[in-house]
Amino acid sequence: MKKLLGLGVITLSAITLTACSNSVDNSGKYNDADKSGKVVSSKKTTKNSQEVTNGPLLKVGQWTKDSQTGKLTLKKIATPKIDVANGPATFTVNDVKLFKDEINNNNQLEYSKSAFSASSLEKTFYYVQIDYTMKNTSAEEIQYDGINSIVTNDGTQIDMTGQLQDQGAGNRIAPNAKKQSLTLAIVKPDVTELKITFGGISQSSGDYTTLSEKSETATIALK
Repeated sequence: MKKLLGLGVITLSAITLTACSNSVDNSGKYNDADKSGKVVSSKKTTKNSQEVTNGPLLKVGQWTKDSQTGKLTLKKIATPKIDVANGPATFTVNDVKLFKDEINNNNQLEYSKSAFSASSLEKTFYYVQIDYTMKNTSAEEIQYDGINSIVTNDGTQIDMTGQLQDQGAGNRIAPNAKKQSLTLAIVKPDVTELKITFGGISQSSGDYTTLSEKSETATIALK
């Protein structure tokens, strides 16, 4: 037994010495990633989505969802950047957009009816948004009465008596100042042209003298 034990010790020492003479120092080293694994997602992804989650809709086909108005899709857009004279003021039409509004519930329907002063409204309807800038070119404060009328290509006239909202109506503009505003009007989905006439300009104090009854008419093509 003593001889066998001694032989075992000698053999183990020989193996240890051999290992030390061919050792590799792997301290601080790691294997690089290879292609042996992958992760498969169970969620479906939509490529080229046109949903806009923040900011305005700028290209045809883009859409967004709003808790008050439903799903809005930009169907047409024009950016004429043209000036329209109106007495002591100049109106610049920045852009005109045609939106498709898809309402999801009665709360959204009632909100839209109130916004457009509409007695009835379909759950899918279309409206134009006119973005314009008012500039007072005079040395006194003036007041704006709102859009005079919008006439579409089929001869339909839209004005302040219904289904049109002008955020600029009643605004006062300081001397040589300018202010951006929006007009919204319900239209048919196949609208291709708008003739826009801006409303009256008057003094903002004293006897509120009328300075201009209405502007020249701007014709905007929607494609």
